[in-house]
Amino acid sequence: DNTILLRTTIQAPKSSAVNTQPFVVGSPDFADGGLLPKDYTCDGLGISPAITFSGVPSNTVSLALIMDTIPGPLRPGEVDIGNHFYLILYDIPPSTKLIPAGSTTIGTLGENFQGKKLGYTPPCSQGSGAKIYTIAAFALNARLDLKGTGTTEKVLLSAMEGKVISKSEIKVRYTRI
Repeated sequence: DNTILLRTTIQAPKSSAVNTQPFVVGSPDFADGGLLPKDYTCDGLGISPAITFSGVPSNTVSLALIMDTIPGPLRPGEVDIGNHFYLILYDIPPSTKLIPAGSTTIGTLGENFQGKKLGYTPPCSQGSGAKIYTIAAFALNARLDLKGTGTTEKVLLSAMEGKVISKSEIKVRYTRI
């Protein structure tokens, strides 16, 4: 037997198209696990927070963003509507690095849970104790082309099924005084 074994290492091509950084959502105004500044709540200016994206996968066609919280116990007369969603934003260009605070011109705004209005509604929690808010970003392999009106958190999540390349989230807290 004249068997020759050949061992070689195959490496991935060195290309700038390959993204080696993780997809990360953040904000210049707060850190993951930190405090949500008052300006982004009903106790302040009530504007949407500045959001940053980094490490967006190279095959991303659009980005989507959800800011929500799991509500506390129902008060008398309230109906359970699921998560309270403060910001629904989708069809964000993948080249977006920063959405400035209060911006309404990048991406398409969906409805918030307060009266089915398009745009951001600031957290205005009732009751004592810190509330935790989640900001989740999704890198998608397609545009969603939904209509802003009627695009709730549930509708957006359903439309994103099978299209999510990567997800990143941060949590912030706020305590009303």
